[in-house]
Amino acid sequence: MAMVNTVGCAAGAIRQCEVVLVIRRWFCALVLVCSSYLLHAAPMPTLDVVTEDLPPYQVVINGKLSGGTAYLQVKAMLDRAGFPYKIRVLPWPRALSIAEKAPNTLIFSIARTAERESQFQWLGKLAPMQYQFYAAKRSPALLINKPTDALQYTAVAVRGSAEAQRLLSLGFVEGKNLTLITDYLAVWGMVYHQRADLTYANPPAASFIARGKMQLTDFVAVSAVEYGQPLYVAASLDTPAEVVQALRQALAAP
Repeated sequence: MAMVNTVGCAAGAIRQCEVVLVIRRWFCALVLVCSSYLLHAAPMPTLDVVTEDLPPYQVVINGKLSGGTAYLQVKAMLDRAGFPYKIRVLPWPRALSIAEKAPNTLIFSIARTAERESQFQWLGKLAPMQYQFYAAKRSPALLINKPTDALQYTAVAVRGSAEAQRLLSLGFVEGKNLTLITDYLAVWGMVYHQRADLTYANPPAASFIARGKMQLTDFVAVSAVEYGQPLYVAASLDTPAEVVQALRQALAAP
């Protein structure tokens, strides 16, 4: 009789464990469903999109971003993805600083350099770039057979830019043979007025140079193309993974 009771108790304990397991499974499933619902029910983040005035990629007219090949691609991506957003045109050093630190932030057009690789989540390419050294046509002839030959001259670039990073990596020293400023048009102006011997840049747009009362023919390439580095649109590290994935898909869409 005692054995029967023992077996009965064991069977009851097993059934009780099975019930507990079933309840736990249902509870876990309920938690997952609720979490998913809350995630999708939460308001979508407003993306802060920062850029600079850089024709022909971003074109600002009367203080407003109005066109440009990269701008049109980024706008189409944002509209397809459906996230609310605002686009701000800022000096490049400030735009870069914001994108490095703030959540839910995008930046374009930005070169994907080795130094920046781990600082952003890269969404996709926007445009190719070809870099060369440029000097004023009226300046004395400069001889640059290899990149380090440029070290004997003075250079100017935008602070925080891929061009500035490259010049620094070649051995240029700020305050010695390198001037760093915040505006691309001013860079070309310094070269034009021979306040710097050269700059390292992608070929400028004629309409952009014209703003400074200059022409493309005022400048001459004094080196071969060193390397081509595409421009990208990127997201800050604190932008959620699901947002990044949605943006990548939207950018890649035909």
